[in-house]
Amino acid sequence: MSHLAPVKPTSGMAGNLRARIVALKKSFTDLREQKVDICSVCHQRDIPTKLAKYVEALMSEVVETLNLEVEETLFDLVNRQPCGFCRLILHLLSFRNAQQMIHWASQQSDGLLRRHEYKYYLTLASDDNLGTISVDYKSPEHEDYIHVGCIYLSSGYFGIASRFRINHVPRETKIDHHTLLKYVKDCEKTHPRCKARIQEAKSQAAIEIYLIDVKNNRIVKGRSDLVYVALSYVWGGTEIFKSTMNNVEILMQHNGLLKYEQNIPQLIKDAIQFTKNIGIRYIWIDALCIVQDDVSSKHQQIRQMDIIYSHATLTLVTIHAVNTLSSIHGVRTGTRSQPRAIELVDGVKLVAVPNSELTDFTKISVHTSRGWTFQEQVLSTRCLHLGEKQAFFQCLTTIKSEISEEDQVAFSNLYVLNPLAGEAMYSDPDPLGVYPDWYPCIELYQFSVKRYLGRHLTYESDILPAFAGMISLLQNRHAGPFYHGLPGKFFDIALLWSSARTCERRRAPPDQKNENYTSWSWTGWKGGLNCFLWETYNYRATTPHLCPLLQSKISNFYFFDGTAISKIHREPFLLLQLPEEDTTEKFPLENISLPVGSDLMMNSIIFHANCTPINPFISKTTTQESDNILKLEFGSKRCGVILMSTAIDFISNTRDSFDLVLLARMERDNNGGWLNAVQDWWTEGEPNVRDGYNNRLTVGLVVFLVRWQGKSAERIGVGHIREEAWASCSPVRKLICLT
Repeated sequence: MSHLAPVKPTSGMAGNLRARIVALKKSFTDLREQKVDICSVCHQRDIPTKLAKYVEALMSEVVETLNLEVEETLFDLVNRQPCGFCRLILHLLSFRNAQQMIHWASQQSDGLLRRHEYKYYLTLASDDNLGTISVDYKSPEHEDYIHVGCIYLSSGYFGIASRFRINHVPRETKIDHHTLLKYVKDCEKTHPRCKARIQEAKSQAAIEIYLIDVKNNRIVKGRSDLVYVALSYVWGGTEIFKSTMNNVEILMQHNGLLKYEQNIPQLIKDAIQFTKNIGIRYIWIDALCIVQDDVSSKHQQIRQMDIIYSHATLTLVTIHAVNTLSSIHGVRTGTRSQPRAIELVDGVKLVAVPNSELTDFTKISVHTSRGWTFQEQVLSTRCLHLGEKQAFFQCLTTIKSEISEEDQVAFSNLYVLNPLAGEAMYSDPDPLGVYPDWYPCIELYQFSVKRYLGRHLTYESDILPAFAGMISLLQNRHAGPFYHGLPGKFFDIALLWSSARTCERRRAPPDQKNENYTSWSWTGWKGGLNCFLWETYNYRATTPHLCPLLQSKISNFYFFDGTAISKIHREPFLLLQLPEEDTTEKFPLENISLPVGSDLMMNSIIFHANCTPINPFISKTTTQESDNILKLEFGSKRCGVILMSTAIDFISNTRDSFDLVLLARMERDNNGGWLNAVQDWWTEGEPNVRDGYNNRLTVGLVVFLVRWQGKSAERIGVGHIREEAWASCSPVRKLICLT
């Protein structure tokens, strides 16, 4: 990795940069004569001298590559006497400061410390800094490094004092409420997209909720149109004090919370205090504002999460907390150290400044890994993310740190944190007026489902409740009724989800016999979702070529809830064509093998479709390169691929109970898109294998792989197959009941 190709000063920055280079060179005068205050490891790496050479290279405008890139583990770092440079590294890796990091490490096993990795390297010079050392970190729980901060050569801090507000931060500091509230006020005054989202949220009628009155330390009955803060946090598997029907009346008395002060976890007490500090009287916290053993009221509140979080003035997000025993750093004196750290290393002043990119912190946050917190953050227009060393303000328009006034407005940063922010990037999503008003819901739905399914749920039964707020949001945007997490209006598209890997069926626990997790919905499987076979890359009508045309082959879908069959109302649009309704296809209940009202029949979808056994597409040369990828052949020609949700060995086991079911015809888009990618996929890694057809794939048929269980079937996978191969198998029409 070459980080040391110095940039040649441009005409606009040359004078300023040269002046700072001269000042920096002076700081290296007689470097070797100064007292060595550096550990043997860092001295051997000759870090200060290399930085000096780097500055000299800048001054002479000579490109020089200096070898300064180090990778090691936390075990290596703490098992030597740390010098000033080591302490700067520890400061950036620590929760608070280097001393705390060393104390924590002393209580861990050597094996664990060896699994904590970090690296540092010299980065390019720019107008804002000279000789920056970047530090990255990788925890045992994550595969990738994240950037945790930089160590700067300091000659009057060069330009960083203007970028980072570190000169005004005392050694032991609290959260800078004034700066964060300034960001909030700026958003209220200058962000049209945020105003529009709040107006959309407020168009929903206010609901009655319990709130915590931080002035009188009590729970009160209120409404969602009051000014209040909401808390987004993780319970973390710890026992937590909750409102119940037995204690709620006491908690509603004046100073009622103080009577349970010893029972209320520190994180919640800190959130209440922080709300008081910023001058807001009410806060909503689920553990206390939902009566946890009042089943009817609890379920109603869960269905209204979209209103609770979208009506909140602010949402506090505890990105660092692993459970409610954690504290919110910076609320109480002594709980947070200064973000920066300064050390004199071999006579050279170095300053360490933590990374102020919020998305880097969320990558390793426990909060981001939990299922319930996804909708809480998306539904919130304005959030304050409270971390160990700094706090962040995030809305639909920008992200700012309390130690940096720079806007983090990159599309990827905003969109990852909240997909609603993506809509702000387009002034008019449909300038030609050819799409229905609910069309943007497809992109929002697909992105949200994929992000949500990558998260952890303590209770499998929460798979739909923890997404209920997102469903309400989409329904308010006219996506229609939902069927086990799939929207009715674009039901054909929503069915085309595929698994990232083999999954396990989600089964209802014995005490929930009335619940049935279906195979045709992503809610019925444990595991991540890789993609939808039909995805919107951009919902602007000016670029329709980015989406292929999907022609459904299903006249009608019907939903069976255990007592009655109802038709799923889909809506065609420019890129989704529906066939004419076939009135001759009826659904006599006697044709369905399971009795009406059976628990196993609940939440089934019923439809007529063309089917063919999978046997003709499996041969001796068929490859099943992994548990979830099955490449299809017909007449010795490679013709398709199935992405399976569960591991089945089709090569050596019987295949009599498996069918391919035709769902839709997908026409190649102008750029090839999915169909070209699929055709390349099923020959990937086999350069001598052609798909057997001389033309590029212009049309692909979308199929389900199902396993028959009597007259009902289970969805096993989804994929593409060539139209020519499908027609050669003489498919037959069948009644499909997917459970």
